[in-house]
Amino acid sequence: MNNISRRQYETHTHSKHWFSSDILKIPNTLEVIVTCWERAEQRLQYEIDENYPGLNEECITRIFHGLLAKELRKASDEFLIEKEFLRDLKNAFPDADFSQLSGFSSGLIANVTLHERETERITGGDIGLMIVRPKIYCNITPKYDGNYRRGLLCQAKLKDSKGKWGRFSSKQKNVLPERLEYFGLLLYSYKDEERHKLNNFLWQICNSASSFKEVENWSKRDNFPSPVDSGWVIRKVGEEEIGTHDDEILDEIIAPLGNPALIITIDWPNDKRPSTEIYVSSKCEHKIKNIIKRCG
Repeated sequence: MNNISRRQYETHTHSKHWFSSDILKIPNTLEVIVTCWERAEQRLQYEIDENYPGLNEECITRIFHGLLAKELRKASDEFLIEKEFLRDLKNAFPDADFSQLSGFSSGLIANVTLHERETERITGGDIGLMIVRPKIYCNITPKYDGNYRRGLLCQAKLKDSKGKWGRFSSKQKNVLPERLEYFGLLLYSYKDEERHKLNNFLWQICNSASSFKEVENWSKRDNFPSPVDSGWVIRKVGEEEIGTHDDEILDEIIAPLGNPALIITIDWPNDKRPSTEIYVSSKCEHKIKNIIKRCG
């Protein structure tokens, strides 16, 4: 077993929920990302129907990236990322002073990048999905410690006109068996023979497969045991329930330079990042200070 494979098993066996108890959960922020993704899918379906029938999987991914970037930019311009992140902060620090939490979340935005293709032959995947978000420890006060990353290695498959999903390459058969814990299939298909009507994206997460042969059989038989929609995948990656946070796997397999990867980043612009640790007083403490001021 190579170093990355060994680390993969250690990561998922011993620390799958490594930061669950002390890192800020961001369900409301993730819902903005889900909404943007769903709108981008809908816009992609319209564009294919009207202008680009029969697109292959690589073109679908490339055009989708541009549409998702537009939706995230709009959500950021409308302060939706900042607003929902503040809700997540309030849920984690219910007794904290609102104005201080608001200052902490101010300026947060989201964007997405797509790496260019070079390395499918190395990673075994067709595309990586990674979410990068602030790592904020939920201690007595928020403590910002850079970014937390989590990703999923994916193989995009497009069902052909005969109803077949296509075969895996010999390279994929060689490397993917060691990567099932953080691997999934991204399934594109058309409703009609003319290939104007693209279905919603479906995903099959492969961490439950007993072997890669089982994954191959799902594809051959067009019988995926538990397909899910994109919203489910975004939430589960963001909630660290699927994928991996292992830095070496992320940098060398899921999102290396040259491997197509959709990287969704929730972050502040460089000049607006908070300091490492921010003191946030409680509502009670704030009231006491006001009383003291009045009494003085």
